[in-house]
Amino acid sequence: MKKVYVVLLVLLCISSLFANDFQNRKTLSGTPTILLVMPDNFGANFSLNKDNYENLGYRVITTALTKVVQPCPWAALNGLLEITVDSTINEITSFNNYDAIVITSGANSAGDPMLNLMNDTAFLNRLKDANSNGVVIAAYCTAVRVLAAADLINNKRVTGHASYVSEFTDAGATYMGSLSQPVIDGNIVTSVRGDYYYIENSDAVDEAIERRYDYQSKATRKSKQLYYKSVEHPEILWYNELETLESAVNRSMVIASNNYIYTAGYTYNNTNGWSDISLIKYDDNGNILWEKSYGAMFRDYAYSIIETGDEHLLVCGTQSKAVRNPASIYLMKVDMDGNLVWEKNYGGGDNDRAKKVISLSDGNYLLLAETMSEGEGEEDVKLLKINTEGNVLWEKVYGFESSELPYDVIEMENGEILFTAASGNFSDKRDVWLVKTNSAGEIIWSNSYGAADDNDWGFKVITGNDGTIYITGKADKHGKDFYCASLIKTDENGSLVYYQKYGKDKNYEFSFDVSFLNDTTLVLTGVEKNAATYNDFYFVTVDTSGKVIEEKCIEAVGYQWVYDSQFDDDGNLVCVGQSITEDKISHPLLFKIVTFVPDFDVNIRTGHAPLDVKFSNKSVGQTETFSWDFNNDGNFESNEVNPAFTYNTSGIYSVALNAEASGVVKNKTYEKIIKVFDGESCASITTNKQSIIVKANPQLNFTDQLTFECRVNPLDMNTTIPLFKKGDIELTIIGNSIFYDYCIMAEFKTENGSSKITTPKNSIIEGDWCHISFVYHKAGIVRIFINGEEQELKFEGDNPGGYFLDNTDKDIIIGNEIMSKANPEYLLDEIRIWKLARSREHIISTYDKYLHGNEDSLKVYLKLNEGNGSNLVNSCTNSFEISGNFDWEQSEHLDNAVSVKGNDPEIKETHLFQNYPNPFNPSTKINYNLAKNSYVEISLYSITGEKIRTLFNAYKQQGSYLFNLDMSGMASGIYFYQLCTGEQVYIKKLILLK
Repeated sequence: MKKVYVVLLVLLCISSLFANDFQNRKTLSGTPTILLVMPDNFGANFSLNKDNYENLGYRVITTALTKVVQPCPWAALNGLLEITVDSTINEITSFNNYDAIVITSGANSAGDPMLNLMNDTAFLNRLKDANSNGVVIAAYCTAVRVLAAADLINNKRVTGHASYVSEFTDAGATYMGSLSQPVIDGNIVTSVRGDYYYIENSDAVDEAIERRYDYQSKATRKSKQLYYKSVEHPEILWYNELETLESAVNRSMVIASNNYIYTAGYTYNNTNGWSDISLIKYDDNGNILWEKSYGAMFRDYAYSIIETGDEHLLVCGTQSKAVRNPASIYLMKVDMDGNLVWEKNYGGGDNDRAKKVISLSDGNYLLLAETMSEGEGEEDVKLLKINTEGNVLWEKVYGFESSELPYDVIEMENGEILFTAASGNFSDKRDVWLVKTNSAGEIIWSNSYGAADDNDWGFKVITGNDGTIYITGKADKHGKDFYCASLIKTDENGSLVYYQKYGKDKNYEFSFDVSFLNDTTLVLTGVEKNAATYNDFYFVTVDTSGKVIEEKCIEAVGYQWVYDSQFDDDGNLVCVGQSITEDKISHPLLFKIVTFVPDFDVNIRTGHAPLDVKFSNKSVGQTETFSWDFNNDGNFESNEVNPAFTYNTSGIYSVALNAEASGVVKNKTYEKIIKVFDGESCASITTNKQSIIVKANPQLNFTDQLTFECRVNPLDMNTTIPLFKKGDIELTIIGNSIFYDYCIMAEFKTENGSSKITTPKNSIIEGDWCHISFVYHKAGIVRIFINGEEQELKFEGDNPGGYFLDNTDKDIIIGNEIMSKANPEYLLDEIRIWKLARSREHIISTYDKYLHGNEDSLKVYLKLNEGNGSNLVNSCTNSFEISGNFDWEQSEHLDNAVSVKGNDPEIKETHLFQNYPNPFNPSTKINYNLAKNSYVEISLYSITGEKIRTLFNAYKQQGSYLFNLDMSGMASGIYFYQLCTGEQVYIKKLILLK
């Protein structure tokens, strides 16, 4: 199908026959240099445009009317910084010294874009002068307005932002539409849809420059060669950046069977004309052994290199052999010393580019290419199966009327083929397109991935041992212009498993490559881009679920890219790319980085002293030695791979692991990962959905009587704190709000209607422990106690009285599960649920004391002293299903004895029982009976008879009592405890054994 783009090229070729169109042809030698003109309120995709020219190896000089240029407000809000340009427009004496002038777009959302450039007469006159001298002038989107203002588009075909069509046509231009690919008309290049066509935009300028210039062979030029390591980082084993007089770029690499490293790219140094394909051979320490260039008179670019089965190299890319001739698919075969064996060109009458070459299991090869010569419209994907002599065995074209830009292809174990491309067919933006074919190139299935309003790009595809598929690339971060690294996982049939995005806090992150470090770990490599820090190396290590194991950025000097990478036999990663430093020249680089990641897990994170913790080493990569610091004291206590450690003292501990490989030490520290309690723990509710659930049970149907009690410490009262919910019964703490302040609210429905009840303002104090009792009786009596004190309640509306509605089938929910959107932070302890309306006397006598668990009508008693786990212990005899999802935290100790059966006529004799357990660590229980009402003092003594402290001293009624003794922090040994009633003294021995 003939394309509009082809028609434009043919028309251009015809127009070029006129002498005045090429009366000012120039001679180009060395690196092409463009002047990148920035308007006020530049948009976020300015960086994409600048990147593309630098990726081609261009020298890019930025300019504007002011030294500092501000981004549009939207881009600034999302992190784009102001840019200081290389030179102001007034500092540049002539635009004629540049091979192209590119005017970037101003944000249309910022008001009336490009006005500052359109109103600057001196700037417009310089554009006119450059135009009369045949300099290529390109304008993106809204910037086409500047060309109209300078009267440069009369009788020109243009595209541009649709809002300004009248300005373009008034200037004499023919408007090609707002969805047009970039339009080349003579020395004028216009484009639109900057982040959709951003690859095509720079390619169009590249092509336009080629058409306008003659070329000078530089075969006799001397190359400045200086091998140096400009990046020092503890994880970089070696770094080689080849400084050349003109630009050169490494785009692909292979670690060959002879252990040498070969890279392919392109160079403007020592070339036959414009650019040549560049091959560099390195030893396994990154030292350059030789460099060679190959090419015709015009544009030659290489994008992929592999080793063949017969110990040769195949390199693919694109080649343009004559001015105004379209670029063709190019493939060459060389021996391991770089000597050319054969070269082939494939393609039709339009631009075609090979993007990847791979070896097939049958001994042949497969080329993945982008074609403008064939297909349904714009760019399409082309596969060519090639034999060992470079002859085509079969070829297939895939695509739609939209643009499809191919990036990667692999062969699967069964001979089937997978390729990925960025397609515009499935939405108004780009989507990742994944296609599976059989060995003959016939489609088995195809799928697309991405949001309809986002641009999504997939640059590399690999498969796991289980047949799952992974695609890495970049994705829209905010829905427009900003990008982050991405990873797509699908099953073997292409069904999406997940679409993960990484690097959310930076302006741009691109992931160009992904490789398996081991069967369960992948490493994504690419670029992190920020206007303040330029480009830095970007690495993300993830497990197969997409969870980040390590995310890091290695800062360098200037602009760096990583395009390709491969693991060596030691498990380290060799990466190739380019570096642009202060001279604006691109230098090919190769470096090796250690990729092991220290990591570990623990079998238990919380518990009571002594706490035995086992550490599981989860480090990935080839590590050699390990050192562990278990208690953040700076000393490394173990060198075992999977050690164990006992925490004897309560506290919060950080744990550090140092791992070493290839002479590099890396650290993994988990801050405050271990919490050890001194005998008392509680539930820490800090995030949404954290809660305690008591599953519905017929014994837990509260219709006529209910008492709910707990100790709570509201750490943050800026939002509602949910405490208890059972069907239509709900208890909450209201913090700082418009209508209520720091109080308790109870809401419920009965058979007679609904009620809302609140305690007085400021009855709850933020950050302090308090005991809350909510009591309901069928007669309509509602009582709320705080720290044993009954509160004066305020009813909103009438108190209808009557029974609670049946709630047999409702779970009891204690915690944030009640409110899905709130994230209050608070501590919970001593949760008690009674099928009884407790009296004031009972509440006062036990609110600050431990219970025994066998009290009448007590259904649920959660002391929360487990200190770990999610299955909670009910101290009552009931076997209800109770589970928790929360963190554990240190709690306060209740020092007081607790009545088990007060006023028990069965007790006739005062008696002190032996503590249990005994020996113990760190807590034990002391039980005693009182034959009559009396003052009681319980004291603890050392083995020498010295009184250590009074444990309890209060008036108690006749009955049976249980006291919990916690001796955390005390030394092991024999102690005595004494009960004194004023009339009698009882003494028992106990043993603390740690």
